[in-house]
Formats: sequence, C-alpha cells, structure tokens
Amino acid sequence: MMEGIQSPALGAALRGNPAQEAIRTLVQQAVAQSRAGLAGAASTSGTLTKELIDEQIRTITFSADRAIANAQSERLLNKLADKFNLIASMQRNLG
Repeated sequence: MMEGIQSPALGAALRGNPAQEAIRTLVQQAVAQSRAGLAGAASTSGTLTKELIDEQIRTITFSADRAIANAQSERLLNKLADKFNLIASMQRNLG
C-alpha cells in the first residue's frame, strides 16, 4: 500500500496521468459541492431558526392578548351579574 508519493519522479508521473487528473478534478468538485451544501444548510438553518423565533413571539403575543381579553370579559360579566342581582333584589323588595 502506498502511503504517499515517495519520489518526485513518481509524483510527476502521476500528475501527468489523465486518469489521476480526472480523479483529482472529481474530488475537488465533490469538496466544492459539499462546502456549498454545508453553506446552504447553514443558511437554511438560520432562516428556519428566525422563523421559529418569530412564530414563538406571535404565539406569546396571542396568548397575552387572549389572557387580557378573558380578564376583561370576566370583569364585564361580573358587573352584569351584579346589575341583574341588584334588579332582582329591587323587584323582591317592591313586591
């Protein structure tokens, strides 16, 4: 098994080999595609993370708005119930 090019003459011979050049070109293209894929994945990940955070903010805002609306509704219903109780009490007192 060859661990590396042992002599400059052998290295020069391999560099001149069309098959070796084709393999080198394919490897370089594969590395470039891998780097591009990683960059694209990182970009997509960043975009998705931003969208997730935005959705979480909208969800929190919606929950807060709902809690406020529920509290206001409860106060209004309590006031309305108090008025009905007052009217009922007045009717009982009047006969």
